[in-house]
Amino acid sequence: MMGLLKSLGVDLTHVPIQLIIFMVVYILIYQLAFKPYFLAYKKRLENTEGNQENSERYLVEAEELKTQYEEQAKQINEKYKSIFDESKNQAVKNYEGMMAESRSEAKKILEESKANVSEQFEKAKVQLQAEAPAVANEIVKKLIG
Repeated sequence: MMGLLKSLGVDLTHVPIQLIIFMVVYILIYQLAFKPYFLAYKKRLENTEGNQENSERYLVEAEELKTQYEEQAKQINEKYKSIFDESKNQAVKNYEGMMAESRSEAKKILEESKANVSEQFEKAKVQLQAEAPAVANEIVKKLIG
């Protein structure tokens, strides 16, 4: 094996020195390049995982809030609808009451008018019956003479 290394041009007397130089350079490169890169990578990975967990939690909370707000909006709409329906029913009752009162008053006025006309007719009839003989006598007098 030694012959193979010598044929490749490897001098075994320099291998321990080269190994020490390699280790020193590796430690320097590790401290200056690899370690900061891996620390930044690890921190970015933690942030990404933390942000992903936060975003999933926020999405769940947002869905819960959306459901709550939709339920509240539904309840408010039902409340307004019941108030509107109640007001509408009250307005219809008021309208029907006023119409019934108006009809009753109109019927009363009509009956009073009929009674008044009937009374005046009877008075006029009685008056004409009372005046009929005098008018008949006047007509007879004028015809005779």
